[in-house]
Amino acid sequence: QAQLAAEVAERERREQYEKWAKLARLPVLTVEELMIPLRLAFPVVIVNSPVAIITDVIVDLFELAWITKTVWEQPSPTELIELTAKMEAQAEAEGKDKQLKLYTAAHVMRDLCTTLSLHLARALFIGAGDDTLWTLVQVVRAARVLELVSYIEQLNNDLSTNVKFLGTYKFSLVLVSVPHWVACIWWALADTLGGDGGLNLPS
Repeated sequence: QAQLAAEVAERERREQYEKWAKLARLPVLTVEELMIPLRLAFPVVIVNSPVAIITDVIVDLFELAWITKTVWEQPSPTELIELTAKMEAQAEAEGKDKQLKLYTAAHVMRDLCTTLSLHLARALFIGAGDDTLWTLVQVVRAARVLELVSYIEQLNNDLSTNVKFLGTYKFSLVLVSVPHWVACIWWALADTLGGDGGLNLPS
């Protein structure tokens, strides 16, 4: 009886942990999605701003923790065989082609490079005044926008997700992100193509 109660309590604790971990990643990816165009439009300000530096460090520390968590939760070889067999049986019963998605070493290297490259580019920008790598890194990190979209879809398919909250979040995200990206790209183009005299973009 006591052992059963302990197992139930442990399972509930894990479920609560998973729930809060999932919800915590949503604002982290959202902050990154909003920061990318700001880094492109105002590189000098963002590179030297203490607030931006602290924000970037917090976001990337969370991403490193998420990478570690994802690697830790990968199935063992025995579990992988069982999961593959179960998925193949399910796919055959439903008549659909399904593949098991795993977090491979290539994914780990990709995410680590994406995470650490920003700080290397910032150091190079501050030290040498060269913003080439800084700009390229933003293009690479723009993949996190797709990751945010994919993550929202995962939450939407999760039965434990608050549908009203997620619907409000998606509406607010589109309402804020679209003009934010357009304005930052507009400013970056004017700043880059305008030269000393500035570029008179139509308003």
